Amino acid sequence: MKYIRALHLLLAPLLLLAPAAQASPVTLSAGTFTTTVTSLVPILTADGNTAFDLAGTIVVTGTFSGSGPIAFAVLVRATGQDNFLGQFTCSCTVADRSGSITIGFTATGVFGVGNPLSGQYTILSSTVGLANLNGRGPFSGTQTPTGFQGVYSGQTLFSP
Repeated sequence: MKYIRALHLLLAPLLLLAPAAQASPVTLSAGTFTTTVTSLVPILTADGNTAFDLAGTIVVTGTFSGSGPIAFAVLVRATGQDNFLGQFTCSCTVADRSGSITIGFTATGVFGVGNPLSGQYTILSSTVGLANLNGRGPFSGTQTPTGFQGVYSGQTLFSP
């Protein structure tokens, strides 16, 4: 029994020498996005405010390269400061790795063609070759007659 305790004391320092799992370095992300809205459904109107559910597709280029379905809600406020909340799933390639990522986002702006919006995105989940991909950052864009287009930036990393 005495030898077993001594063995633990001798092996403990070796754990400090073992290589620790390392995350990949944080890299900057940047690119463009274009959404095409195929469904716009009013879901609630109250006190001059209207909420809409929107759905369609998104195409991203740059650090994230791919496309997929997008769904989001817009609260069009009587004050003119509108709120967007949604997510999309992209069959994407990032740093020569392919898989699927789900990105959540929030934004503010004025709903209407030609009007700007800006917000933040966060990678919520990732699979296959993109498993353990993390990232977040700002984006900005403009509403077009068929959806939205804009640019994103931020940081990404593959965690262990």
